[in-house]
Amino acid sequence: LFGESNPHRMNAISLIGILLSIIGIIGEAIADNQLQAFKDKRTEKNTVLRSGLFKKSRHPNLFFELVFWFGITINAINFSNLEGTGVAAFGWVFL
Repeated sequence: LFGESNPHRMNAISLIGILLSIIGIIGEAIADNQLQAFKDKRTEKNTVLRSGLFKKSRHPNLFFELVFWFGITINAINFSNLEGTGVAAFGWVFL
């Protein structure tokens, strides 16, 4: 931006972060679609979804939300200048 060199070049860590974010988006979309399909088909109000991703986890959509944000965090870390990145990298854990 504005003619300055970009200190955060694309590297293997950035690609891992991007891949995690993409997995998070896709996984969350799948979980949300499964939950919506279950809500549309159910006849009794007190039933619980126990198939698909919900067979492995009670809240897979929230798990994939965390995977997405962890990927964003990994991508945002500047490994060449670690001063101050600890707060940026792990601050979301304390939210």
